[in-house]
Amino acid sequence: MGEKVVNDALSGTVGDYVASQKKLLKTIDKKLTKRLAGRILLQVQDNGQAWYVEPTSQVRYYLADGARAYGALRKFGLGITNADLKKIPVGIEQRFLDTDTDSDGLADKLEEGLGTDINKTDTDSDGVSDYDEVVKNNTNPLGTGKLTYSSSLINRLKGRIVLQVQSKGEAWYINPVDGKRYYLKDGGAAYQIMRFLSLGITNADIQKVGIGDL
Repeated sequence: MGEKVVNDALSGTVGDYVASQKKLLKTIDKKLTKRLAGRILLQVQDNGQAWYVEPTSQVRYYLADGARAYGALRKFGLGITNADLKKIPVGIEQRFLDTDTDSDGLADKLEEGLGTDINKTDTDSDGVSDYDEVVKNNTNPLGTGKLTYSSSLINRLKGRIVLQVQSKGEAWYINPVDGKRYYLKDGGAAYQIMRFLSLGITNADIQKVGIGDL
């Protein structure tokens, strides 16, 4: 996946780096923090360090690399039923690097999360590809029926990590920008979400957002 550690304290530990950043904190800007809640931030004036602003606590948590990000983000997971999860549209980011065995436009990792067949372009054999059902038509790729989305549920969960409690605990990130869910299969997926769904932020601004400990 080309993942690399973005820890600025290369000779120290993640804890050392977080401690050093706490010393740089300025007066907390509550308006700024609220606006950034649920976002993954990248320090564009530094070495691209990533932080997740957890919506409930309104503080940021350091995501040193994909593996640590995956573990950290799951800690903030909110349980969700399969029925409610289906009310949130699936997000597709073409820049994500992943295998697509059946070449249907849906990456294997995403298909695992959706429960569709990575070896069949049309899992339910209804004549419509899994990609078209999920992305274009908003129909069920595993059977019949239209998918109905809930704006109120989406707005309530924007920026949150949800875990499928009725399945195998699969994790999804609800992107606050587009209100869609992105599958957090593993550290590689977490790294790509950090890379492509993040928001650049200056050092001056990020120092106005509090820091939490994992």
